[in-house]
Amino acid sequence: MSAELLQAVQSKEANNMRLLGWTADEGLAISNTVKGGAVVLHVDLQGHSNVFWTCNEGGDRCDASESPDGRHLAFYSQKQSANMWMMENF
Repeated sequence: MSAELLQAVQSKEANNMRLLGWTADEGLAISNTVKGGAVVLHVDLQGHSNVFWTCNEGGDRCDASESPDGRHLAFYSQKQSANMWMMENF
């Protein structure tokens, strides 16, 4: 029989998560939607969080990805804008 280790990590700031991944210091990089945009948070295993990065001017999507060597973090931001037109009697 194998024993599984589980640990619940709770953070008040990470209440609307989109993506998460491990960081080199055994914390979590969490993409979180907030009012007016999105942020990437660093959350340690005790649930303490800090903002790594805030998306540009209300971006809809904000993600972070760790490099394979664990020494760098790449950030990605996306903001989409679109127009819709309706034509009659075309």
